[in-house]
Amino acid sequence: MTIKQLARATRLVFEQHYESLTGLPFFTCFRLNCCQRASVVFGMLAMLLHTQHTVTVVKGDTRDGRESQGWSMA
Repeated sequence: MTIKQLARATRLVFEQHYESLTGLPFFTCFRLNCCQRASVVFGMLAMLLHTQHTVTVVKGDTRDGRESQGWSMA
């Protein structure tokens, strides 16, 4: 499985099963306020399954600090 396939599969799990992911904070309302958490989960999976990839989770904030966005880079 490529890193791109893993990213797509991970997102598919989030989209199809978010209501049952009660052990992951904020995932029961997936796509709302969980981009950083989803990025961390993906990064952990990528590190466990694809050790040749270095995964960095990045968080960016708006200038006023009221909104943020998280994403994974491999």
